[in-house]
Amino acid sequence: MIGPSSNMSECSHYDLEVLEADESELNGLIPESFGKLNNLRVLSLSYNSFTGSIPKALERLRSLEVLDLSFNKFTGPIPTLLGNLTKLDLSNNQLSGSIPVSLGQLTKLISLDISNNSLEGVVLEAHLAKLSMLKNLDISSNHKLIINMSHEWIPLFQLKIVKLSSCKIVNGFSQWLQSQRKLE
Repeated sequence: MIGPSSNMSECSHYDLEVLEADESELNGLIPESFGKLNNLRVLSLSYNSFTGSIPKALERLRSLEVLDLSFNKFTGPIPTLLGNLTKLDLSNNQLSGSIPVSLGQLTKLISLDISNNSLEGVVLEAHLAKLSMLKNLDISSNHKLIINMSHEWIPLFQLKIVKLSSCKIVNGFSQWLQSQRKLE
């Protein structure tokens, strides 16, 4: 179990850049004090049993490039994430609510996986508009998600992998899907 630590505030004075604790049998809440790890570039805590919401404190991690919280038991909405994220994997949790439009502001994002959650609402161009580096997109197995792109919209990115199963696609396979020439 990870709990509050008096030493965590001291970590912000060090140059901790990578924190990987995948498959470590961790549970409970991620401490808010993680938001003080100012130099953190990689936070990977997949395949554990973390619960509760993803801490808003992670929004303060401006240097964060990789956030992998997949295969946990997180609930609630996806927080507003900023920074230099290139990989965001929140798959296989119990996240709910709509996808925040702020995800579309992560201009360096290459891989986005939010599959196998309970997300709902409508995915519009604004959710993807500025993701010019995006190569992998997986929003599958969110049964209440509706993908509604204008028929004429052509994105800046060229995907290699796109997974949309179980999502309702409105307007059929619009131009944005037809424009993807690098799909594997």
